[in-house]
Amino acid sequence: TVAALDALAGTRLAGEAEAVRAAWWELPARARAGTPGDGSIRLVHGDWHFGQLVADRTGSWRLSDVDDLGVGDPLWDLGRPAAFCAIGVVTAAEFGGFLDAYRAAGGSLPGPDLAWQALDVPARAYVVQTAARNLLAAHRTGADPDEVTAELLAACLRMTRGSVTRGNHGTLRPTQR
Repeated sequence: TVAALDALAGTRLAGEAEAVRAAWWELPARARAGTPGDGSIRLVHGDWHFGQLVADRTGSWRLSDVDDLGVGDPLWDLGRPAAFCAIGVVTAAEFGGFLDAYRAAGGSLPGPDLAWQALDVPARAYVVQTAARNLLAAHRTGADPDEVTAELLAACLRMTRGSVTRGNHGTLRPTQR
């Protein structure tokens, strides 16, 4: 997806595309290569986001759209919701409640003090990927980037300009709103 941003050179979105590309290069090589962080391989959804969680008639939660089901690092399934927390679409309190429920249901994730450290790279990768996809869509349709895309672009800039907390290179922290 990031490579496709080359098509935006010389367009009205060239500067935004460059910001996304710069954030891409801030990611660790293993993330750019699509390899799991710690070698944890488990059953994963593969395309998980909050829209994939559906309540059934009994009030129990079920996963939908399991066509990308496979094996991988479960932290990457949590990366997209973490990215949306980082840009403020999902509040830190909502995301914290989700992570608590995830742990209570048997999900493997460090405690609250270390959870963001574990989710940082997947969250940053999803910010970059989603920003790239949204920019390409805006270019195809001729539309201006929407509010979510603007927040994703701002996060890409924070990852590259050091205006976020940097415990390590390029760390992205949740936005407090």
